[in-house]
This record gives sequence, structure tokens and C-alpha cells, in this order.
Amino acid sequence: MSCLRCVHFKPNSILPYVGYCEVKGRVESAPEHLTPCGDFKEASIDELKAVLRKDGWIYCLTCASTITSEEELLEHYRKHVVVPGALVDESVVEEAPGGD
Repeated sequence: MSCLRCVHFKPNSILPYVGYCEVKGRVESAPEHLTPCGDFKEASIDELKAVLRKDGWIYCLTCASTITSEEELLEHYRKHVVVPGALVDESVVEEAPGGD
């Protein structure tokens, strides 16, 4: 297990191996934490459903898409890495090369 499956880790939507740890209050790199820390807690299906009801969406790291219904959640949860949230970098467009 790594940070990617932890309920406290909010991965970046573009670079999912980098994210914010809500417990430590800082940005972390998931590959550096292949062994879970003492605060690791895998997100249960019930916790994900609660976040979905509260926020209206959760995120699938495997297919990089938002999940907006419990039916979608059940489909993704069995085979994918689903997290309760993701950091959406609004300035990511500035990192994209120009096409002109």
C-alpha cells in the first residue's frame, strides 16, 4: 500500500504520484512512501459513498476521471484506484506546449 490508496492523500489530477497529505499538512511523493505511515487508512466503499454524497464527485486515478454516481463508484471500486478527492491544478494549461 502507498499514499495513493490512503483516505488522507489528495493526489494531483495530472501527476497523481504527487499530492497533499491532510494529516501531515504538506505535499508528499507517493513513491517515497511505499510502506504506509502510521496514519495510513484505506478509503472504504462507505467512506467514498459519503464523500460522493457530500461533494458530488470523487476521482478515479486509474482512468483519470470523475465519478458522480454510486453506480459508477461500484464499477470503478472493484478494479481501479478510487480516491475521495484530487487536487485540480488550474494553472496546468500554462505547462502545456503551444501548438502554433
